[in-house]
Amino acid sequence: MQKPTNTEMAIKIIKQGIAQKDKSVVHDLVRDDYIQHNPTVPDGRKGLLGLIDRIIDGELPMPVINVKRVLAEGEYVVLHSDFDWGGRKAVFEIFRFEDGMAAEHWSGIQNHPKQTANGHSMVDGETAITDRSKTESNKALIKDFLEKVFIAGQFNKLRDFFDGDKYLQHNPMIADGVSGLERGLEEMQKKGIKIEFHKIHQIIGEGNFVLTLSEGKFDGKPTAFFDLFRVEHGKIAEHWDVLQEVPAQMPHSNGMFSLSLYRRLGGYDAIAGFVDSAFPRVAAHPELSHFFRGHATESQYRQRQLIVDRLCAVTGGPVIYIGRPLESVHRGLGITEANWNTFMKILTTAMDERKFPEAAKKEFIEIFEKQFRAATIEGELKE
Repeated sequence: MQKPTNTEMAIKIIKQGIAQKDKSVVHDLVRDDYIQHNPTVPDGRKGLLGLIDRIIDGELPMPVINVKRVLAEGEYVVLHSDFDWGGRKAVFEIFRFEDGMAAEHWSGIQNHPKQTANGHSMVDGETAITDRSKTESNKALIKDFLEKVFIAGQFNKLRDFFDGDKYLQHNPMIADGVSGLERGLEEMQKKGIKIEFHKIHQIIGEGNFVLTLSEGKFDGKPTAFFDLFRVEHGKIAEHWDVLQEVPAQMPHSNGMFSLSLYRRLGGYDAIAGFVDSAFPRVAAHPELSHFFRGHATESQYRQRQLIVDRLCAVTGGPVIYIGRPLESVHRGLGITEANWNTFMKILTTAMDERKFPEAAKKEFIEIFEKQFRAATIEGELKE
């Protein structure tokens, strides 16, 4: 039999696994260590099976799911659906697949009002995917739009991203057209409702459709913004969204957006293994070895442990660093820019050997550059 695509598996998980209470689908298509970001469902395959049990037991109503849009990019699949689940709801779901099974999941759900400011529903409108060759340029357009207008607050540039006033809107509180968007934002401001976009966590695109998952606040409450854009001729033509409040407590420690860098690197054992791989090479390198002379064996062990603890702490792990600040540790050693570059080459090689995921590796390197560099190079030490 032909192996199902990621898209087929994502749809089967929600329409057959959840909506039809078929646990065998979850066993077949969802990894045991499934990472859950839904704010109400526990972690792992076990958490998803528990959700089905709640439907079987009548604790939750039986959902009726109509998938309206699907887009896929690499290991990610986005579903935009119309749910009847104790009332009508608009839902976005993102699945990440790994080795032919669902490995991670994000979702946002919002009650659908009976009437909207634009006369559209939150899920109707264009569905056809076109312009697949323009996926990357369309993603870049949306990233630029959100960063300039909603993160940097440059609202004077808003109209640069649209073709005149042409703009179909599915947010239930805002009318069609760019003028409708401007009026809607102005009315919210008058009512004291503030929209804050802090960070874009994901940008997933296929052709003329681009979905973003962003972190911010709506009316003072921490919020996950799921925004789907349709692009036409290099301009934003249509928009759907779901605003999901981020609760203070969730039945897992994964957050609504992404795992901590500590977990993405592999946790304590992975970071300790990296230290044991990289730092002996640093200490043995002819350009750097003189910084490590004169330490007794016990002192070396303590240095090693402090390095592990510091890296675990700064990557979001449950570890407390009790050592001295790096500024005082490195003061007077005369570490130069050239020394630092040699040090970073050794560390980067060790990261590659440990097969750290590329995105996590990039973030790990940024931590060294932003948090440790100035505290290490003699000429940049703070008095």
